[in-house]
Amino acid sequence: MALDKTIPLKEGRTLAYAIRRPARTARLLLPLHTRFASLLPFPRSYPEAGVRLIIPDRPGSGLSDFQPCGASWIARDVTALADSLGIGRFAVAGHSSGGSYVAACAYKYPQRITAAAILSGIGPVDTPMPPAA
Repeated sequence: MALDKTIPLKEGRTLAYAIRRPARTARLLLPLHTRFASLLPFPRSYPEAGVRLIIPDRPGSGLSDFQPCGASWIARDVTALADSLGIGRFAVAGHSSGGSYVAACAYKYPQRITAAAILSGIGPVDTPMPPAA
């Protein structure tokens, strides 16, 4: 998997991404990783399942330029990446804090998101915990 693909973003930043299984016939998934990880690892089973992965790197990770990282920035970056690759509709998935990026994409761009999966997602870290029962 190539880790050195980049696109320029409107505000002058660079967004890095990787592609696994470039065939256009596969189902498309943009996995959004947790804030403490970079592009890898992602399960090798995705390509065997006929899923085309286009994996963006978060701002400040890998070759992507830093940007204070809110979920709305990620959603804009993901759609800018899809636009640059000529992709209209796509699915997103994320684990841990990547789940908030998935939720932001689905909320901000419902006409483009075909499916959204949050795996072991966490809520906002500033939300108070409920009292113990």
